[in-house]
Amino acid sequence: MRLVLWFVLAVIAFLGFMNWPVLNAPVPLWIGVTTITAPLGTLMLVLFGILVLLMLIEQSAALGETRRYGRDLDAQRKLADQAEASRFTELRNYLASELTRVEHRSADMQKTLISHVDRLEVTLRTALDQQGNSLAATIGELDDRIEQRAPNAGPRRS
Repeated sequence: MRLVLWFVLAVIAFLGFMNWPVLNAPVPLWIGVTTITAPLGTLMLVLFGILVLLMLIEQSAALGETRRYGRDLDAQRKLADQAEASRFTELRNYLASELTRVEHRSADMQKTLISHVDRLEVTLRTALDQQGNSLAATIGELDDRIEQRAPNAGPRRS
């Protein structure tokens, strides 16, 4: 687009240069309240030049504003990136603390479970020992009864 604008300006400058005597010829001009004699072509070129200058000033102001918006946008992007990094750091710290808490809870549960299994093992051994003693006592008692009946019953048969 800029290339087309520069091309049009070059064509206008070329035509103005080649036809300078015609552009510079004085003619009567009505300016609303009176008539003056001035070169119409030169007047039109000057007005066109002023218009181009005003448009360039406007465009440079818009370009400056665009650059300012770009800088503001970059600053906001950096702030957003920092906030996001801060949230990631906060999340990482939270997850690390939660993982540590879960590990401690797991270790505590494991200790409690091992302690409970150890108590059950002791209880089971005690119960087995009591059953063994009770069984031995019962067998001994039955053996004593058999021995007491054996002399009364006579010789045994094989």
